[in-house]
Amino acid sequence: MSVGKVEVPPSEIRSALASSWNDAATDDVRDAKAHGEKDQSMRIRATLSNIIMLLPPSPDKKINSRIDALIESLCIVHPSRFFIIEMLDSSADGGDLRTAVSSRCVLASSGSHVCSEEIYISVKPAAAQHIPNLLLSNLVPDVAADLLLLGNPLDGDCPVEEQGVLQLVAASDRMSDRVIFDSSRFESFGECLQSIIAQSSDDAGQSSFGVSGIYSEQNYKFRDVNWRRLRRWRSLVREQFNLDRISGRTDSLATIEIVTADKNAQPRMGADAVLLGAWIGSSLNSTFQTFTKDDSQLNVDLFGTDTVRKMSFKGEPNASLEDGTLLELRFEFGSADDRLVLSLRRSVDQQNIVVSVEEDSASEFVRRVSYVESSFEELVLDDVVSNDRGLEFSQVFEAAINLTNNFKGQSY
Repeated sequence: MSVGKVEVPPSEIRSALASSWNDAATDDVRDAKAHGEKDQSMRIRATLSNIIMLLPPSPDKKINSRIDALIESLCIVHPSRFFIIEMLDSSADGGDLRTAVSSRCVLASSGSHVCSEEIYISVKPAAAQHIPNLLLSNLVPDVAADLLLLGNPLDGDCPVEEQGVLQLVAASDRMSDRVIFDSSRFESFGECLQSIIAQSSDDAGQSSFGVSGIYSEQNYKFRDVNWRRLRRWRSLVREQFNLDRISGRTDSLATIEIVTADKNAQPRMGADAVLLGAWIGSSLNSTFQTFTKDDSQLNVDLFGTDTVRKMSFKGEPNASLEDGTLLELRFEFGSADDRLVLSLRRSVDQQNIVVSVEEDSASEFVRRVSYVESSFEELVLDDVVSNDRGLEFSQVFEAAINLTNNFKGQSY
């Protein structure tokens, strides 16, 4: 059950929310009396956190529909006060800053309606500097504040400096306990870092609001839903490396290839490749050194305690997948006389991951594993309600930053 949006001046958001609750309670009591029931409101306002949603510039109807579905799902399992911020082009109709309020209720098993509040903010670049104070004056105290970047904040037709998006991201970051984003929405992982991490004064620092003190000390601030999207790949790699035939050869692992889709067959440092490359390097207790590029691939040496391994990033044309989507992980063990190749590759129909082993030039089919990719809404929901402190991801993310920064200046 959702109440329609009511436009209000920014200064009257709090009073408008309070008035809507009073009106709803009065209506509930009147309806209860009319039906001879106990005269009390059956609506419960619940706020487990503040959720600040920053929409990509000029969202279309499809994006708005997905955001509405995401809010609906969160209201069921994680009722909150939602702030939905839309950056407008300077030439858009209407004022520089417009706000509206609404509420959304879901039926609980107790018979009561558990309700969340929604604050909609539409802002042009000229008024972007007012958003931090507007947020601070309306955040619910004593609960966490999460910033959800629903897309690439640098998308859009107007220049970045006109959008004021980076300043808004930075300001929202400072009052948030967690920043949740999707690195797959960016052209490259480097662009993702430019948009998000570069705006943060302290990657693991406390927010200026909420329960940040102890929370920020025990939890990693940045959360990439793409890390969750890739967990099936990670679990399959772990599973294979735990098998006797592979685990006994780990010391002889010589090369790792990460292949992603690219219409021009160019190597890419997309989010899928960087995250998995960083995870593999961290799992092998290795550091990234000696970065090179040739016509067909990007190369990096992985230095371990007693070994040096090669990791390469390649592109392969694929008409049915977006550029940057992971196609294959390939691990080569041993030398020419005693060689084993482990491959995990996305099937042609995109419905499976095919795990195969080639030993002594003889190919052996292992198995075909069903691969169902979670929706963006499911991944965000999973991250918001999860008790995961993000510590494993923090190590991978730091390695990913190192990997990306060392390829700066390369053409990719």
